[in-house]
Amino acid sequence: MVLSHALGLDLTMWDALAEQLATTHRVLRHDHRGHGGSAAPPGPYTMDLLVDDAARLVRQWGHGPVIWIGLSMGAMVGQGLAIRHPELVKALVLANTTARYPQAARAGWAQRIAAVEAGGMAAVADAVVDRYLSSEFRAAHPIHPT
Repeated sequence: MVLSHALGLDLTMWDALAEQLATTHRVLRHDHRGHGGSAAPPGPYTMDLLVDDAARLVRQWGHGPVIWIGLSMGAMVGQGLAIRHPELVKALVLANTTARYPQAARAGWAQRIAAVEAGGMAAVADAVVDRYLSSEFRAAHPIHPT
């Protein structure tokens, strides 16, 4: 099983699930290019580039075909992997994702990219937390307890 994280996160988002799955399966977590402990070569990073990274990862790991479990961007990479390298994928588990973003969403993505380039992840952190977690959950589980 390969666990593939969402944009702006890293492999640690899978810690608890990876530990549980590892009791019965081989499990690989990884950081996508530019995330966590991975290299961050100059961009832009295309989906095809991330898919090629994933194919190389699965081949080097040597335990394919894999069950690819992906969240958001990680699920998009899994879809691309299944389409471009079907021999590497046994099954997909896809959550909170899309096959592609509509043209109308590109302006919003350009703004987020510009904000991160100017101010790092801190520039978008509050907006991301607001998008992922309900106000009730945030109130019950503050990031910075008072």
